[in-house]
Amino acid sequence: MWAETFATNVTGVFLTVQALLPNLRAAGAARIAIISSQMASHTHASGGSYIYRASKAAALNLGRNLAADLAPEGIAVGIYHPGWVRTDMGGEAAEISVDEAAEGLIARFAALGPQSTGCFQTWDGHDHPY
Repeated sequence: MWAETFATNVTGVFLTVQALLPNLRAAGAARIAIISSQMASHTHASGGSYIYRASKAAALNLGRNLAADLAPEGIAVGIYHPGWVRTDMGGEAAEISVDEAAEGLIARFAALGPQSTGCFQTWDGHDHPY
């Protein structure tokens, strides 16, 4: 489960960015959005869910490092917590709908630029502690 989860949440993200990087560079002021989770934050280290938490922390770290490396090229990278969403994973008790999460994330992606590269934000625009 460790390898499968990291392959999806970290390696897949990195390989996608790597594959698209020539196009992103050609586009000029490009943006990359990475979905992590509040469970990646040290402020939410309440135990349990080790595989998921570790993979999302790695995705957060990957995004922060990509932001540092790509900033000189004008490519902004944002890392986002989508919220506790009513899905198969989040369950019926989750706080927000898929539509609410999507609308919030789209707004965050649209606002991403050189001044906010490396940000870790929630779906509704709050800065999230690392």
